Amino acid sequence: MATLNAVSAPYVIALLVMSTGLALAVPFVSATTIVVIGIGLFVALSGSSAQTPIKVTVLIIPFVALLRRLAGGEDAYTPNDPLILLSAVMLLPVVIAALRQPDRSPPAFWWFAGWLAVSAVNGVAQGGLPAALFALVTQGLPFAAALAMLQSRWMGDVARFMIRSLYALGPVVALYGVVQWVAPPAWDLAWLRARQDVLISFGLPRPGEFRIFGPAESPGTFAAFLSLSAIALVVILVKGRLAVATRVWVMAGLSIVVFGLALSGVRTALFAVPVALAATLPFHRSKGRAVAIAVIVVLAVSVVTLPRLVAASSGGEERYDIGELADDESFQARSSLLPALGAAIVSNPLGDGLGTAGQASGLSSGQTSANIDNGYLQRTLETGLVGLLLFLVIMLKATAVGLRSLQQAEGARAVTSITLFAVVAAFLFFDLSGPLTASNLSLYFWIAVAGLTGVSRPGEHEQEMKLRRGSPSSTAQSRHQ
Repeated sequence: MATLNAVSAPYVIALLVMSTGLALAVPFVSATTIVVIGIGLFVALSGSSAQTPIKVTVLIIPFVALLRRLAGGEDAYTPNDPLILLSAVMLLPVVIAALRQPDRSPPAFWWFAGWLAVSAVNGVAQGGLPAALFALVTQGLPFAAALAMLQSRWMGDVARFMIRSLYALGPVVALYGVVQWVAPPAWDLAWLRARQDVLISFGLPRPGEFRIFGPAESPGTFAAFLSLSAIALVVILVKGRLAVATRVWVMAGLSIVVFGLALSGVRTALFAVPVALAATLPFHRSKGRAVAIAVIVVLAVSVVTLPRLVAASSGGEERYDIGELADDESFQARSSLLPALGAAIVSNPLGDGLGTAGQASGLSSGQTSANIDNGYLQRTLETGLVGLLLFLVIMLKATAVGLRSLQQAEGARAVTSITLFAVVAAFLFFDLSGPLTASNLSLYFWIAVAGLTGVSRPGEHEQEMKLRRGSPSSTAQSRHQ
């Protein structure tokens, strides 16, 4: 297997250049920069396989925003904080790994990668280098991880690791959110006070008077991660072969995650769980379909009623009344973006370039479209009709292969396939309300897409099983790679 020793030099040089440049541009003692360099050096010099950066990034993504607040001093906030790029920078080695065997990836992936590069150049011309580079790093590197996975023998291992991380980290993240609701830590309140002019929708920086966001940077990201965890826990609960004690622990973890979701008040995340599961579980050939459907119904009722009970004390229960949804300002604002999506597709086939919409547009020097509550519209504005079509082609490929896998897989493989398919479905649903596939959580999305797409590779499962058993022939091949 390809090791990081071969890519250590460019990886470390890139880290040093980026971190030093950001440190010189920001007037503060750059302890955060030292953290970036230290973690990068550890991964780069560890000599472990190229899957290590992906696994490490999967673990740190939910906590990067919390780390930034802890490192932000008295205000828990640092302008132009280089730590915002930490999870993306950790993926630098996979770019080289992705270029090793391009013939092992479907052509649509490489067309999409090429178009992202073209859109980055266009973004430099339209909005300047900082915005385009930020967008390319945050969107391109997670996609490069998918390319590296598709060319590897360890693709399934990374996909299963991501799923296990959702089992373990979801309840931890949810518990932090519960603590934040009851007795918010000082650094969270300090961050809200420092940013209250920008974070208007969060509420007031007083205990019990703001929407919880956990260790994330927003209630939306916090709730989105919890919804992915809830999906993974439901699948293992319904389809996994678990001991009684393990099943009890899974149910306890799921309860904590669902309660954290209810506290977040993010309706898209709440509804995404039953929608994604309903789009996945019934397709698996199993005698447990009736049980799966019953679980979906119970979960759907829970995510509608529980938030209303939690919000009743503050008079916010109308947010979860389906009958009042058409009159909701947030729902109307998002619905109004659908005609804009159609207009953008017709009028802007090539896009304005990366960095001209969404979070990165704050660094742009040209005309921008920030805070777009529709991922498909943001993708179209940045990459045009071409980028949107290539993205949809990849989704269709992953969906077609995933459906075949759902109908054929059994046992542990079924749990993996079902979870990956449901995660992809949840992300696609999320993008109707916000650009989650272009957020810091996008690595989970691209891991799931690569895991589903790679199922179609002839003999993939057999090769992986040989590697896991350590057969001599497969070991020799892995060393050669």
